[in-house]
Formats: sequence, structure tokens, C-alpha cells
Amino acid sequence: MPMSGISLADTVKDQIEAFFVPASQKGKVKYDKCRWIIFGICKEQECDKAEVIKILDKGDLSKTFQDLVDKITEMDAAFVLHDFEMPKKDPSVAGQDAYPIFISWVPDSKCPVKMKMKMSSSEKYLKDICKERCKAVLSCHDAAELSSDEVIKDIQSHIRK
Repeated sequence: MPMSGISLADTVKDQIEAFFVPASQKGKVKYDKCRWIIFGICKEQECDKAEVIKILDKGDLSKTFQDLVDKITEMDAAFVLHDFEMPKKDPSVAGQDAYPIFISWVPDSKCPVKMKMKMSSSEKYLKDICKERCKAVLSCHDAAELSSDEVIKDIQSHIRK
């Protein structure tokens, strides 16, 4: 549990684990493969004071990175796991490779200070669950930081290491 005292809602950890299972092994997990998972900090139940990290949305495999950007830029704050597709490293091979990325979306213009503190103290907890399986980790504070070019640069620098 993060220092903020905010825990994961039921099934969140299982769905994160399922996110990293290759599509070829889909039958081994109980959740459908998706393009992204958007998480947010919410009250567990309407009358509850306790807050948890919940799944707010899942994008099916037909969705694009731009679909995700359009969705999260409307939110005050969110954490995202996304299977980012980019052209294969070898230009002679057709198709795309998918690289899992982690995004912390905390826009300076929208996110209240109290939520910024909760997001900051919960971010490491979620990243630890991902256990270095993400090819890029982005902390974005405005829409310009969510460009495909920036994500590709981050992924390429990680692959070269």
C-alpha cells in the first residue's frame, strides 16, 4: 500500500498482470486483452471515506494512442497502462510491435493540489506492480507531453539501453 493509504480496488492487480500476458497466451488469463487500462483514485463506495485506485476505463484492441490521449486529457488525473504500437525496428519487416508504457497524467491546469499529492504518493506503488515491464514511464502535465513522437523517443531510448 502506498504511503498515502490508498489501496488497490479488488481485481486491479489481477488485471494489471493480465495486461502483460501476450495475446498468444490469452486463454491463460480471465480478463480480455485490451489496448489500455485507465486508473483513477476514487472513493470505494459513494458513502465511503476510504479511497482506492480503481479501473476507470479499458480500451479495446481497435483503439489508438490518439483515442487514449483524447480520453485522458478530459480527466483531472489518471494513471494509464497502454500497449503503444510503433513500426518494427527492422524496416524490411511489415507490421508493428507493441510496447507497454506507463503514463501518469496530472495536468497542471486541471488537477487540484490535494489530488496531485495523492497521485504522486500512489504512482510509485503502481509502477512497482508493473515490475520494470513497461518500456517507457511518462509523467505528463500537459497535452503536448502526450505526443506519439515523445513516446517513441522514450521507448527507443529504453530499448537501446
